[in-house]
Amino acid sequence: MQASHWGYPEYFHRNSYGQANRQAFSNNIRDGAIERSTLYLMDFYPEDSPYAQMLTPTGLERLDKSICVSNALASPLRIEKSARPELNELRRQWLSEHPLVTAAGIGLSEIQMVSKPIGIQAAEGIYRYQRGLMGPSNTNSGASSNANSAPMFPGTGASSSSQNIR
Repeated sequence: MQASHWGYPEYFHRNSYGQANRQAFSNNIRDGAIERSTLYLMDFYPEDSPYAQMLTPTGLERLDKSICVSNALASPLRIEKSARPELNELRRQWLSEHPLVTAAGIGLSEIQMVSKPIGIQAAEGIYRYQRGLMGPSNTNSGASSNANSAPMFPGTGASSSSQNIR
């Protein structure tokens, strides 16, 4: 069809079946690996500690994995931002001088600060939804039809009292 009616078949490149899906899955896997390799605040000593810029022993284990992912995917080493900008810079500086990081060839410019993920977790979302339905001071002034019953989850037919939220 292409050769006989459209002409110039050498200028048309066929996409292999499922290429778009495969590319989307690959991107999701890559982004997930980078996200899992982020060094979070819990990987560092507490902010009020004299060692606040240093990684805990668990953080050092995560640093090993983070360096592997960073090198394999050619992405920067990622650290979660703290509320104190001077501490962020101390942590970047400390990491850039760490022997594992220097051996991997990662410089200060390749250590990136990232913010906390935006959004809420599912359990917290359900809790907030229920609190909104119950109204202020638990008066059941929300969407529940019976004054003595707890609010319903939409579409489930189960009351919130029969499900464990926390």
